[in-house]
Amino acid sequence: MASGYEFKCDVCGHVVETMGPSEFYRDGQGNRKPYGHPLPFPGEARDYGVKGLSVNLYCPICQKVFDMVVVEFDEPYHCDEGELFWDDAEDPDRYRTKGQ
Repeated sequence: MASGYEFKCDVCGHVVETMGPSEFYRDGQGNRKPYGHPLPFPGEARDYGVKGLSVNLYCPICQKVFDMVVVEFDEPYHCDEGELFWDDAEDPDRYRTKGQ
């Protein structure tokens, strides 16, 4: 389940926000788009299904936030009505990832 984190510098007060993992889908052109959490966004998200998980990671060395795909499935996962992607997350055999 996606979580958000906020890091605040004790010296200057600069704040960096990160989050993830978050579900995403790929549209008809292959573009990565947020799926919605905990339920899919209205429209095409449910039709395309969950294609993978991404996170926003903070690098303390360069002080930038990076959007990174953690896992992308060979085939999208389609939730049944009222079912959440994370309901079956404990079942590793339910998903296949690229390269496995």
